Amino acid sequence: MATVPAPPTTPYISDVTFNSCNVSFADGANGGAAINSRQIGYGKNAGAPEIYLGSDGDTPIYPLDTGSTYYFWARTHNSVGFSAWSPRSQALIAQLPAAPSTPWIYNIQPKSVNVGWNANWDGGSGIIEHQVGYGTDPGGPSDYVWQWPPAYIDGLTPGQVYYFWVRVRNAIGWSDYSAAASNRTTAGARIKDGDIWRLAIPYVKEGGVWRLAQPWAKFEGEWKQTS
Repeated sequence: MATVPAPPTTPYISDVTFNSCNVSFADGANGGAAINSRQIGYGKNAGAPEIYLGSDGDTPIYPLDTGSTYYFWARTHNSVGFSAWSPRSQALIAQLPAAPSTPWIYNIQPKSVNVGWNANWDGGSGIIEHQVGYGTDPGGPSDYVWQWPPAYIDGLTPGQVYYFWVRVRNAIGWSDYSAAASNRTTAGARIKDGDIWRLAIPYVKEGGVWRLAQPWAKFEGEWKQTS
């Protein structure tokens, strides 16, 4: 004598985007009568399904709310009735990642620096790319490198103040930029203050008055102001 089917396998969640995912499962034993329909139950309540959807065992589900956790069950039906629900699975519907920490600048040289930072929340989807934006304008970057931390940036101008921002990308898209960090590349005369090398600030006496000098250095065959 036929019985209701056995529960299907635990649903497998794949292809998660900012508003959808795919749910697949395999039938359990049919109870002695052919399975004639399948159903996915899902919702934000971990205790029981809230929404029901017909399925062929491999079904995209949308629209879902970005940043929310959903729970999924599956069941099958034969001429006797529905199986019990499968074990539950869950998925966080991804969103854009959070901006990284403010970067820190170190190994400062005349033409290069290293940039470090920490990633924050990945939005529910792993970080796949990091970008450092930098330039001499505090309003925003003009140049970019795509490196995982720590980043090495060269080709800079000696004695120039640079600003640095970082952002990260997951499968959904790019985070906002971090807060900016800034530092000056080394150049010209420096003095050692304790254990720290600092940029010297030269003065010249003009007409009995000490005035700030404007130091210049030759850089790749061209004289440039260094501070």
